[in-house]
Amino acid sequence: MTEPRTGCFARQAGETLEMSVAFARGVDVRRNPADTKFYSATNPATYLISKEERVMQIVRNATTNPPDRVKQFRFKGSGGSSRSCSTAPREWSVG
Repeated sequence: MTEPRTGCFARQAGETLEMSVAFARGVDVRRNPADTKFYSATNPATYLISKEERVMQIVRNATTNPPDRVKQFRFKGSGGSSRSCSTAPREWSVG
């Protein structure tokens, strides 16, 4: 089963970044659930607890040796200046 994901970021000045990736689903990697407390600014004794379950799938990794699950990748940018972009690795959320 191939799953597509797309994202588009646009500014009012006309610059755009578009990314799409299609990948084969693999096994979910589950992490320990995390609780985060958000404290009230008006009453610090009051807080809200947010529970978060983290699930991840590695679709491509250059530093380890999992199978490459990416079937199609497209990145497009337009508008703005022509300054060079960094080629440093970036973390992409695909879920």
